[in-house]
Amino acid sequence: MKYIFNTIILATTIIVIGTLVNYAPDASTVSPQVQNEEKEKSGFLGRSEYFKNMLKDPETGLIPRGIRSSELNHAETLPTTDDLRFKQSSNFDFTEIGPNDVGGRTRALAVDVSNSNIIIAGGVSGGIWKSTDAGQSWSLKSRPDQIPHVTSLAQDPRPGNTNTWYYSTGEFSGNSADGPNGSAFYNGRGIYKSTDNGETWDIIPSTDVGDLNSFDSPYDYVSKIVVNPVTGTVYFAGNFSGIYRSTDGLNFASSLGPNDHTWSDIAAATDGTLYATLSDNQNGAINTPGLYRSTDDGLNWNRIPEVILPAGFGRSTLAVSPSNKDIVYIFYADVNNSAGIYYADILNPANNENRTQNIPDYGDPVGDLDLQGQYNMVSIVKPDDPDHIVVGGTNAFRSTDGFGSVPSTEVGWVGGYSRTNNISQYDEHHPDQHVMFYDPSNPNRLYSGHDGGISVTENSTQVPLVWTDLNNGYNVTQFYHVSIHPDAGDVRIMGGTQDNGTPFFRFDTDGVSSASNDASSGDGAFSALRNSFGIVSSQNGVAFKWEYQPNGDLQQANGAGIFTRVDPQGCVSSNDPAVDQRNFIHPFVVDYGNENVMFFPCQSRLYRNTDLTSIPDFDQDPATEGWAQVANFSLDGREISSIEVSQTNPSNVLYVAGFGNGTTPVIKRLDNATVGTGSVDISIAELPADAYINDLAVNPKNGAELIAVISNYGVESVFYSNDSGSNWTSIEGNLAGISPNQEGPSARTAAIAQIDDQNKKYFVGTSTGLYSTTLLDGNNTIWVRESSDIVGLSLVSSLEYRSADNVLAIATHGRGIFLGELTGAVSNEEDMADIPMSFGLDQNYPNPFNPSTNIQFSLSQHGQVTLTIYDLNGRKVSELINNESYSSGTHSVNFNATNLASGMYIYNIRAISPGGISFTQSRTMTLIK
Repeated sequence: MKYIFNTIILATTIIVIGTLVNYAPDASTVSPQVQNEEKEKSGFLGRSEYFKNMLKDPETGLIPRGIRSSELNHAETLPTTDDLRFKQSSNFDFTEIGPNDVGGRTRALAVDVSNSNIIIAGGVSGGIWKSTDAGQSWSLKSRPDQIPHVTSLAQDPRPGNTNTWYYSTGEFSGNSADGPNGSAFYNGRGIYKSTDNGETWDIIPSTDVGDLNSFDSPYDYVSKIVVNPVTGTVYFAGNFSGIYRSTDGLNFASSLGPNDHTWSDIAAATDGTLYATLSDNQNGAINTPGLYRSTDDGLNWNRIPEVILPAGFGRSTLAVSPSNKDIVYIFYADVNNSAGIYYADILNPANNENRTQNIPDYGDPVGDLDLQGQYNMVSIVKPDDPDHIVVGGTNAFRSTDGFGSVPSTEVGWVGGYSRTNNISQYDEHHPDQHVMFYDPSNPNRLYSGHDGGISVTENSTQVPLVWTDLNNGYNVTQFYHVSIHPDAGDVRIMGGTQDNGTPFFRFDTDGVSSASNDASSGDGAFSALRNSFGIVSSQNGVAFKWEYQPNGDLQQANGAGIFTRVDPQGCVSSNDPAVDQRNFIHPFVVDYGNENVMFFPCQSRLYRNTDLTSIPDFDQDPATEGWAQVANFSLDGREISSIEVSQTNPSNVLYVAGFGNGTTPVIKRLDNATVGTGSVDISIAELPADAYINDLAVNPKNGAELIAVISNYGVESVFYSNDSGSNWTSIEGNLAGISPNQEGPSARTAAIAQIDDQNKKYFVGTSTGLYSTTLLDGNNTIWVRESSDIVGLSLVSSLEYRSADNVLAIATHGRGIFLGELTGAVSNEEDMADIPMSFGLDQNYPNPFNPSTNIQFSLSQHGQVTLTIYDLNGRKVSELINNESYSSGTHSVNFNATNLASGMYIYNIRAISPGGISFTQSRTMTLIK
């Protein structure tokens, strides 16, 4: 991801305009490692620091702003496996395998006003999905090349217009793969529109504007989109942009603003009356914060002074009563990010009342309405009852009198964490609320979108409220790690996820995977499946070993099983980020040859257990049995970031990478790791201070061959060694960016597939998908994007390769898990003897010509090529190749001049290789008609 043009120096001033907010993961009802909720919340700073270390540009200490758009631009220039010019010796087929019953963070949700069986939903990392059977199954409708950060969704409800839908992009607060404290925002890429009832979507051209590396467009972060039910006018509320409107669904203009309010929101009453809020987080804003109203389709707005919100209020969500257009609830975050609610009666302002005191707190540890820094907020009024309102933060709370009084626990607590034991999640529902939507044809049926996906209740008045999970193939799960059982043909798989623990399930490449069980809690992290047991971990490295049930599962259907906590007592997480000894997503590794041996990092120290079976069953405290610190092993004060052990040839070689503030990263090798002490320094000399080695991938059939993956932006990211780390070569190749608008991706993970004695395939998982090559050539390596139609541009967070049957498990952060299976070998490797020694542009043939001719050029290295035709006055008349990737070799392009007049023309080639070598040459040709 290092720029090719090293002479380009970007001076960037980052202005923090928001904060990545806190969140509190859920806890499973049956998982033994449920932690105190307050401890889970305190882990946020550890998570924030973890992602900052992993992604920041070491030179600036910041994650480049607008990097998502920039790296997507670069990905679109790279070759794919569909391009016959980049044939490979080994082909893999890829399948989406789920888990089919686990969702992910959902901010957009709506039901078709014409057909209640049609539901459309949007995952913030997983794109747009559609169900035509009331949520019993789902299909992805956004294309893999479209930005997946969906934040809001709206249908044109007018008769004759219901096939028209809109969705917005750009998650300003709490992005799943974002950096800490607002250091990097994943910009949106405009507003998308569908005119075929959500089957296909295209960006509205007028919203695809601005510098992709800057927050300079109102379309960068859109939190709400609404369609006027009377006029069809489209509105959106954006961060720092206020309210915009469009009467044609194609072109937008400012409606309420411009302004510098951090947050705004908009809602439409059934008669077309509009309400909007502007937050009090402002920098010289033009408009006064508060509640506004428009009765002329957003042409004019009047502030309602009788509605008095507290000074410093931030994000708010509006809930207008469908049965009484003059009753409005404002659910807001106060200056301390605590929840508040204001009841506004527009026609009778004497009834206005701040009812915050009636928001319940049902007690520790999870009984409050935590907004987690304005990250999760939603409010909605029942269509036929203006006093029935549901609000959501971590939990969902209900009131049947508009929060005129404090509801009882039985009536008020309706989702999120469980109201019965105050620790686990509500049955069929999930903490962290983002969107709710009533079925237009049934005022009792309420849908809920949350960090666990989608749920529905058939009767929103029930006491207690009963939900049904609708994550039936809604594959937007955000994985950090994946592990697959090592035996050939075994279909057991699991992985750690954001907010959804560690789902364990059996995969089926025909798409019918088994139901999953959550084997951990909160945020799942690293995991390991071995022959006798599985080990799972949650945030801050809390690790449990589960023995297999007779049927091979880790747990029984009710979650019961034989478990014990295995992480070492000598490295106990303090939950104080200043002295914490563990990463938020903490690595560990279990030896492949002797699964009774486990290695566990602890800052710069390394712990080793050679007898995991000595730890008593059902122990829920950190373990002491079998653990000892490896003597004489040190990373010289650096914190361990990645760890891997070799499987064969030789086996039991441990590779350990570490980083430290202000110092260069190190890699150490520990031979005979089960009993060995000390280590050999095999660090990569080229790496800058503060670079973060996120993964070490070892060839499962050759323990001396490995890849080191550096995940930061702005550095060389992929290095290779075939001598146990004694020597390293950069193999980043064409993954490197070529300009600020085309910076390379963040590399996250790698795998080496030893197909047979002659064939190998190398994989790198990145923030823009999965890449592979069969030929390493240093920084001339050509990486080809795999599975552009299935894996697409998903963020690949973890790879695990099973050599026994050549299966690759691919975990993504936002699209679940994919599986790659070898389909056979094709002998079509590039003949090195055919590679030209230099760049060249040949004379066209024939010349003179009428009306077509062939232009041949040669490339000594692969690169980006532009081939342009000019007339003698310098005017461009044709562009045969426009910045396209071409491999090293000789290529020919046909030029047809049927539409040109006779005369002399100039053809010019420009080529840029990943190593920064540029080539340009021109020749003349004659057209005679």
